[in-house]
Amino acid sequence: MRPPTCERASNTTTSYPAFASRAAAANPPIPAPTITMVFIDAELYLSQHLPSSRIHAAPHEPELGRSTTMHGCNRWLILMGIGSLLIAGVQAQGSKSPEVSLSGVLRVQWSDRANASGTDGFDVRLARIAAEVRRPQNVQGRISVEFAAGASAHEAQLLDAYGRWQASRSLALWAGQMLLPLFYDVRTSVTRIEALERTNLVNTYFAGARGRGIALDYMVAPSTMLQVGLWNSLTNNDPQATTRGARAHVMASLNLRYETSNYQANLGGLWGERPGFQTRDPQNNPLLVPSATRRTWYLEQELRLRQPQLTLRGTYLEGRDRNPTGGVSAPQFLTPSDYRAITVYAIYQARHDQQIALRWEDFDPDTARQGNSLRTLGLFYHYFPMQGVRLTLGYEWAEMPTRHRAIGAVQYQF
Repeated sequence: MRPPTCERASNTTTSYPAFASRAAAANPPIPAPTITMVFIDAELYLSQHLPSSRIHAAPHEPELGRSTTMHGCNRWLILMGIGSLLIAGVQAQGSKSPEVSLSGVLRVQWSDRANASGTDGFDVRLARIAAEVRRPQNVQGRISVEFAAGASAHEAQLLDAYGRWQASRSLALWAGQMLLPLFYDVRTSVTRIEALERTNLVNTYFAGARGRGIALDYMVAPSTMLQVGLWNSLTNNDPQATTRGARAHVMASLNLRYETSNYQANLGGLWGERPGFQTRDPQNNPLLVPSATRRTWYLEQELRLRQPQLTLRGTYLEGRDRNPTGGVSAPQFLTPSDYRAITVYAIYQARHDQQIALRWEDFDPDTARQGNSLRTLGLFYHYFPMQGVRLTLGYEWAEMPTRHRAIGAVQYQF
């Protein structure tokens, strides 16, 4: 049995009756109201009414939710909006109305990297508030904001803003900004990932893990789901996503997911185009970076054993893309390359309140070059002293000794 986690998944198969019972048995939810809200694209509203406000993606720390910079006016508008939602939620809960629910998560994290001091010490890693609204006719939505974004964790960033319509027991439609329904390290909220952070692959090519677009989920059979989506070609925190809509470039996703009480398999892919741009080289000469095809395919399998309580999860992935490191002002890669990644998890449930997790990642960002693979092994111990609280101690080993890191974290969901 998986211990209580600290945030509900926002777009997983647990939304469907066929998967709900198994998900509840494998992952007991923390008692909290269910999500409900009429979908509003807050970022679109701000951009239309505040033309001078821009959201820029930065190439640094993509997973920490710190690759966007919101000007003060934007931030205060979002703060006011969240405040209004808080008041509405308190009133709704006071009257025992099931329509509006609020949730949040706070994580304070300490890290110490070997022979380095740039980001060592305590940090507010997560400070999120989410509002969910359920309306008649099976319509619901979610909006969530991260308040620990930016290089100094002092900025706000829009995370989720989507609506969902359950057209029938087997069909659901999604629209807005949401976690991409791909493999585990993308589709899962960072608050639930056993290794605390997303993989190097995700932070490089799927920074932020959220796409903007529309998606359809269809239950082909009681244990099989087909997921199809059409998205902007770049994720929300991609270092090269400096314009709204990514200049009308799109990508399409297709995922076939099979799940039973003790086994899960995913086979899927992504096809699209990374837009080109103009910049200048170090000598200040004009530089044209052409658009590039981006594609990936993956196979994921998960086995859940009851005795001992052990979960084994593995993902194999291959793809082609232009590495966006450096953004558009100082791009480090001008042409696309083939990449490959292997990720393996082993999660052992020692007791009902103790969990040990192991993650191994082998990420090769350019298979045509030798000696550039990033291999990381992480070992984490989780302790759940009470409902909604998770204490974590971990250590990561990398091929480069300077990348070894010790981690401690306290996470609380309310």
